[in-house]
Amino acid sequence: MLARLRPTDYQQRLATARAQEAAANLTLARQELQRTERLVASRSVTAAELDSRRARVDSAVAQVAGARARARESAVSLEDTTVRAPMDGVILKRNIDAGALISPGVSVFVVADTHTVKVVFGAPEIIATSLTPGSPIIIRGDALSAPIDAKVTRVAPSADNTARVFEVESELDNRAGVFKTGMILAVEMPRGPTAKLVVPLASIVRSPKDPKALAAYVLEGADADNGTARVRDVTCGDVIGGGVIVKTGIAPGERVVTAGATRLHDGDLATVIR
Repeated sequence: MLARLRPTDYQQRLATARAQEAAANLTLARQELQRTERLVASRSVTAAELDSRRARVDSAVAQVAGARARARESAVSLEDTTVRAPMDGVILKRNIDAGALISPGVSVFVVADTHTVKVVFGAPEIIATSLTPGSPIIIRGDALSAPIDAKVTRVAPSADNTARVFEVESELDNRAGVFKTGMILAVEMPRGPTAKLVVPLASIVRSPKDPKALAAYVLEGADADNGTARVRDVTCGDVIGGGVIVKTGIAPGERVVTAGATRLHDGDLATVIR
């Protein structure tokens, strides 16, 4: 039970309906009709008196039916004064306080079953096309003690009209209460043989060798804070959000200049800004 409304009015209506049913006197009317039928057979009363008795029975039947209908309606209304949760769960939001006056249709509680939760994230087309129900993912979060292995349970068949990403879901067992509603998590897809190398769009510049070609600057050197900028001609693929897929020219693990690339020349010294 979540809440109880004041039941006094509905209790009174139910009691009134039941009293009206008891006062209908249907039994008495039927007994009088039976006596009148016997008297008509012996010609002690007229047919008009019999018709009158039958009319009284019909009226009593109608009164009982109406009283019973009102009683059922009042019983339902009385039952509705108790607000019950449709399932086991936790209260996420309460929109009323004790003594508040509410109107029909107003949401008073938001209840959720958190034994199973969904992690929902958006994936661009280049990634969404490689995901299917059962695809492995890794879920990380500041509130999690360790990464959690999970699987994709649903990939939306169409992209969001605004963000142009596909909604992806992963259902997780949450009987231990690890996940909270509204948590912000990071989703990582294990890198496989078809993994794509993506760099920020700001890393890509015009090649100094060919204005029609593209290039990027890579830091060379063992120093973690400084390096020599070397220009690399690159071949790019699809744009993914604020990044672009690099097909050739850069190897995984190399340091790519992401800010100020347009002001560099091949061989310039650069400093890593953290």
